[in-house]
Amino acid sequence: MNAIAEKLGVAVKETMVGFKNFRPYLLRTSGERAVVAFEESDGISGYNHTLEKDALFGLLLAIEMIAVTGKNLSEYLVNIMDEFGHYYPDRSGIGVDRSLVGKPLVQRLSVIQEQYRKGTSLTIGGARRTVKDVITVDGTKLVFDDGSWLMIRPSGTEPKVRFYIEARTEQEKKAVFETAERMTKEALGMV
Repeated sequence: MNAIAEKLGVAVKETMVGFKNFRPYLLRTSGERAVVAFEESDGISGYNHTLEKDALFGLLLAIEMIAVTGKNLSEYLVNIMDEFGHYYPDRSGIGVDRSLVGKPLVQRLSVIQEQYRKGTSLTIGGARRTVKDVITVDGTKLVFDDGSWLMIRPSGTEPKVRFYIEARTEQEKKAVFETAERMTKEALGMV
């Protein structure tokens, strides 16, 4: 999505995790408006539509894509990836001691954004990556020079640290997860 938006000159607004955080951007009365809002758990909605996740909205968008392009969704995805790049998302995480839940966990994880600033280089699976952007809206998201990224954030419901990633190849996903886990364990003194 970020690669498509960047190439088309469309702004992207990242909010905290949770559909409740998208609602203000879907209202007719808000200053900043979203055309569409979605999250990794497949929740999606559009401007001036329902203020909750709506599977039917997503289904209707998919049907419209098929009708307009004349391609099935798999073909259309391949075309999009060929034009804008291949990205492979996934998520994982690790459990932490219950005593770390809440503010103590957020505070300990904050060292990641201090250590990995824009311009910092690190090795991920044998390849050198430079941090292109750091987004700290809800955890720490490091966007790398090749468009891949990782996000580390405490779970809001469990004693866990969650990892969200997007690699450029299916094979790179493991290396990005290993990097996120290493960074987290270092920040929490688990190494």
